[in-house]
Amino acid sequence: MAEHTHENLDQIAASMKGADDRSLSAQYYLLRYGIRMLQPRLAGPEILELGCGEGGMTRWLGENFPRVTTVDGSPALIEQARLAVTTGNVDWRCCTFEEFEPKRRFDSILMSRILEHIEHPVPLLRRVAGWLAPGARLYIIVPNAHSLNRRIGQAMGMIQRLDELTERDRRVGHFRVYHKATLDADLRAAGLVPVKWDGIFLKPLSDAQVQDWPEGLLDAFWKVGRDLPEWCTEIYVESQAALARGNDA
Repeated sequence: MAEHTHENLDQIAASMKGADDRSLSAQYYLLRYGIRMLQPRLAGPEILELGCGEGGMTRWLGENFPRVTTVDGSPALIEQARLAVTTGNVDWRCCTFEEFEPKRRFDSILMSRILEHIEHPVPLLRRVAGWLAPGARLYIIVPNAHSLNRRIGQAMGMIQRLDELTERDRRVGHFRVYHKATLDADLRAAGLVPVKWDGIFLKPLSDAQVQDWPEGLLDAFWKVGRDLPEWCTEIYVESQAALARGNDA
């Protein structure tokens, strides 16, 4: 049974727009750094993107890989993303991840800022693992509970626990904020083996405060974050199916 309805997903997207939450936007600054992390790592030719947002990542994928399939359960987001993508090599699938039934396997599967929205992530991860071609990798980006910005929020009394859901988390449909150990546990429970961990962007303040920083300052915090991945605002991990990893060994 699908965890989300199309109407529910549209409501989440609308709530983010209504609160001027820019994290779906094709111009979102963390999207740029996610692409910078993925650029030397993602392998084609068959790419699957789970969740399209407003199409910023989809546009980059379409410009750099010959065949891209993107799946999103929100008709409103699919419609918006289509406007951002000018290449003709994207196969759009408007369905929930639980409903998606691919006809082929993929060389890379991307789940960027998706798992925190899934109430029961392990069954979904187990399904996704079955969509990987031999030796292929699943690329995941999720919010980091142990990030510098959440640590500062805890020190200010804004949250009591680092993994506590904020009002903003609940508004946009988050079920959790991951830290490395909980994400590792979910991956392994789904038959996936992490092969590379990293962090994306060292963020000291809120999105609203950081969004309008000059490019040079944003880049400086990106560079410093490369040395402090466990304090970055997002966790990045690449995984392979356990059987494929065993064959590699």
